[in-house]
Amino acid sequence: MGKIVAVICEYNPFHNGHKYQIDKIREKIPDATIVCIMSGNATQRGEFALLDKYTRAKVAVLNGANVVLEMPFPFSASNAEIFAFAGVEIASKIGADYLCFGIESKEIAKLEKIVDLICTDEFEIELKAQLENKKNSYIVAREKALKSLGEQITTGSNDILAIEYLRAIRRINPQIKPLPIQRNGCNYNDVEISNMMSASGIREQFYLSEKFLSVPQNALVSYEKDAFLGAVLDKERAEQFLYMKILSSSPEQISKAFDAPDGSGYFIYELAKSSVSSNEFFEKLTSKAYTYARLRRVVIYFSLGVEKINKEISFAQLLCADKNGRVLLKKIKHEESIKIITKHADSRVLDENELEIYYLDKKIDEIYQGLLSKPQAPNGAYKKNAIII
Repeated sequence: MGKIVAVICEYNPFHNGHKYQIDKIREKIPDATIVCIMSGNATQRGEFALLDKYTRAKVAVLNGANVVLEMPFPFSASNAEIFAFAGVEIASKIGADYLCFGIESKEIAKLEKIVDLICTDEFEIELKAQLENKKNSYIVAREKALKSLGEQITTGSNDILAIEYLRAIRRINPQIKPLPIQRNGCNYNDVEISNMMSASGIREQFYLSEKFLSVPQNALVSYEKDAFLGAVLDKERAEQFLYMKILSSSPEQISKAFDAPDGSGYFIYELAKSSVSSNEFFEKLTSKAYTYARLRRVVIYFSLGVEKINKEISFAQLLCADKNGRVLLKKIKHEESIKIITKHADSRVLDENELEIYYLDKKIDEIYQGLLSKPQAPNGAYKKNAIII
């Protein structure tokens, strides 16, 4: 079976850059079993995914991964710290030897130095002081705390996540070895057209032209089939759904959402009331105090009634696997290190706390069915099973 290499990802959608990463893993560890821990139908920016999680998982396996497990909502739509913690928690429980991730930095040593500082009592004291200002997100507070201690944090999105991955590894399982790969192609938010576009750029181009650019050929076939069948996210419908949820609420209710900073409930509600459309609302959903991504997460947390997050994850839903992946899954089942759900009927093995997470994730899947360009019945979410290739 070889070494187990975990990749924490969104694949929204899977593109040439992701294929590059998997190919690099194969170069370094030819007999690796590659396990992708992938966001489901809600992503870290507080948005719904362009394509269904099963389509994205299948494409990943067709391009070199062996297993795709789901990182469930609300972890998948959380800040970098919780997102990384949840991913590493699953990686540890499946017995991962390595965690592979992209970085902008030329060397990982600088990132490890930052993690060293983050793990000190001195940093914790400074961070706590910064977080007392409720307008500071965790990322902003961390940046200010590091700067006050003489360390300049990188601003690259991959590096920010890499720091959290390294930190989570130290907290959860120091036996996991980091396997960094320098990012190749456009940066996270770049929208320029190239053969190595960012996922953001690919999504933007799809909504402009209904064409998928910078993706592997077998991915293109799957994506175009979904587009033809209407199984792609209708962005306007999705944003209208969230916008109406905000309009039908109150500032006090919004303020109860998980990770909602002080004053954000009123800011979000008043912004919705003063906007003439969902498009205007989301275009203006940022301020000097709050980042767009954080406020998007508040909106989706509120819309699903998420007021707290229990960080522990003791089960994972299987989305796709090949024959080599099935060998690993058999081993995991024998060791009982984590419960693997392949179909809805398997949820009977989950305890009360696990079922709370499972059904919250299924609620996202139900809603997602109705937000497609050709909406489908919500109960169809329960009829989908893991894809075995």
